[in-house]
Amino acid sequence: MAQDRRYLSYLPRQYVQEIKDFGSMFPGGMWTNMPNNNGYRADHDVDEQTNFAEFTVTEHLDRYDFDVGILTGQDLYRLPATTNLDYAAALCRAYNDWTLEHWIATDERFRMILTVGPNDPIQAVQEIDRLGGHPAVVGVMFPAGGRYPYGNRMYHPIYEAAERHGLVMVTHFGGEGVGANNAPTAAGYPTYYLEMRMARPQIAQAHVTSLICEGVFEKYTDLKWVFVEVDTWWIPGLLDHFDADWKALRDYTPWVKQLPSEYFRKHIRVGTQPWSSQRGGRISIDSLSRHMLERSLCTRVIFRIGTGTSRSQLLQRFPSRSELKSLVPTPVRCSICSDSFCRIYRAAQPQQVLLEWLRI
Repeated sequence: MAQDRRYLSYLPRQYVQEIKDFGSMFPGGMWTNMPNNNGYRADHDVDEQTNFAEFTVTEHLDRYDFDVGILTGQDLYRLPATTNLDYAAALCRAYNDWTLEHWIATDERFRMILTVGPNDPIQAVQEIDRLGGHPAVVGVMFPAGGRYPYGNRMYHPIYEAAERHGLVMVTHFGGEGVGANNAPTAAGYPTYYLEMRMARPQIAQAHVTSLICEGVFEKYTDLKWVFVEVDTWWIPGLLDHFDADWKALRDYTPWVKQLPSEYFRKHIRVGTQPWSSQRGGRISIDSLSRHMLERSLCTRVIFRIGTGTSRSQLLQRFPSRSELKSLVPTPVRCSICSDSFCRIYRAAQPQQVLLEWLRI
């Protein structure tokens, strides 16, 4: 993780020297996704020296008229896979401080998701208490890869702190099967990155099921959770199956007092990207259980700087506002693209939201 050197001035001297001596000491991934040029777009003159905060403001927030851009901090998605908890906590503090100084201070439209170490609840809570009151902080990141399903009570002190500060828990795909983390699928370790992409829905379902069965939302009644880049098609099937089995087996979890689907509707949102039901025509909300998805999705627009992607290709890939109107009925569009976002994040009422910008 070459980017670590950007944070050296924010780290204790001990870890600065260790990084200089041994590198980032971060577990690597076994599945190829990002090329050696860090995914920079071929038609943009950018490199590691580029000020990406200013670039993002100019090329994305301003160009596409976004009101809010939330920074999720993908550099540390593999953090739960490291076994040195003090080093992980130091990296979190450094990364959060660096984000505040180099991104949040650049433009008032930026918001950030706090990076914490899920395997060290004590220091994670300290970090939430340190920065949770900052007006630009809107959530806490739990990457999808971890030691346990996220309903496990080991994590509960972190949820209490997030709820106390009015912060949303956010889970983004990343870190599965790396270092000390569990295998990324129920069957074990896959061979190819395509298999990893296909595993995202099952990982999300495992965490959702755990959160509900362990009674997290009975214990923390104001806690909200957003899952990002895990697809959406699985939601109706899971909840239908979950409700039916809960009715037969609820004596095993008497603290789960409502239908699982009710907890989902009240507490969980899922990002719209990737939405595989777009096939060049009008999006079929009905095919994905319209009554439920309108309240469960929040917009998630990513402008990833992909190799070889020209601006014209990018514009073809992402619909304009006028095209979006033709793809999604107006009430559904308003619910997904603005209302749902504002209900779950502590943000002003934006007309259009850039939920994530991953390249930070």
